[in-house]
Amino acid sequence: MKRKFRLTQTNDFKRVRHTGRSYAHPLAVLVCAKGLAENSRAGIIATRSVGGAVERNRVKRQLRAIIAPYLSELKDPIDFLLIARERTSQVQFQEIQAAVVELLGKAGLIGSNNYRPGR
Repeated sequence: MKRKFRLTQTNDFKRVRHTGRSYAHPLAVLVCAKGLAENSRAGIIATRSVGGAVERNRVKRQLRAIIAPYLSELKDPIDFLLIARERTSQVQFQEIQAAVVELLGKAGLIGSNNYRPGR
């Protein structure tokens, strides 16, 4: 995921957490807020409840890989956080991908017709 599509500042993370709307799934939580940049940006959070450093970094890499194709497709600039939950490190990549796509659909960021399995 390119740098321009990432949330990097602590203030941006706090703003999205406090002003954004959240959508929950057993594997992840999506928090969306109106974007301040010209393009959509995403932040990934994996706390110690996910596992050790190796597991957390693997989950963050997987989440970035899942989100990257959708960031450039979003019409309005939106800042969002994707927060990994405890079970995320224990499931297959396809399950995490399905959960993220479901969350993006719940939030209205993508239409159900945009997702094709095996993409």
